[in-house]
Formats: sequence, C-alpha cells, structure tokens
Amino acid sequence: AFASVTQTGNDNLTRLQQTGDNQRATISQTGNNNVVSGDPSLVTPAMQMGANNVMTVTQTNNNNSAFVNQNGTGNTAT
Repeated sequence: AFASVTQTGNDNLTRLQQTGDNQRATISQTGNNNVVSGDPSLVTPAMQMGANNVMTVTQTNNNNSAFVNQNGTGNTAT
C-alpha cells in the first residue's frame, strides 16, 4: 500500500486504512478544518480493501469533507 498525505493549514484531519495489494491513496488538504474519513462521525477511517484501488482527494479552502470507502478490485475514487 502507498499513502501520501499533505496538509497545509489548521485542524485538518485524515483517517485512512488500507488492506490488500497495490492500494494507492494521495490526499492533499489546503486550508482549515478539512476532513477525510469513512463517515461523518469521524470514527471510521476512509478505507480501501481488496486490490489495485486508487483514491485521490484534493481539498482546498475551508470546511471540506470527503467520506470514502472502496472494497473490491480496481476501484477509483477522485
């Protein structure tokens, strides 16, 4: 698995879990109070399970939320 997380600003949060083969996640947060998670409660991380899944999240400005879950093979979330 590969994950790259870049955060610029204040109070940004990324929760990520990857299991399986060849998972790839690239997350960029610029601004304040941005969130990447699996659900609005922020308890569950964004998840990639299976193989060959790709997640790309770019958040700019403030108060953005992305809730991502991928299960299977060859999924792409942008």
